[in-house]
Amino acid sequence: MNRPDHILIVDDDREIRELVATYLDRNEMRVTLAANGREMRSAL
Repeated sequence: MNRPDHILIVDDDREIRELVATYLDRNEMRVTLAANGREMRSAL
């Protein structure tokens, strides 16, 4: 099975995170969002 690329977006600005996530999702990439370093480490 061919899985899509998975990208972790880390940014403290919610609007920027969501904007980038929407763009990547529309281009068939899997996206995980994190607002800070703690959330990033948890996602990893």
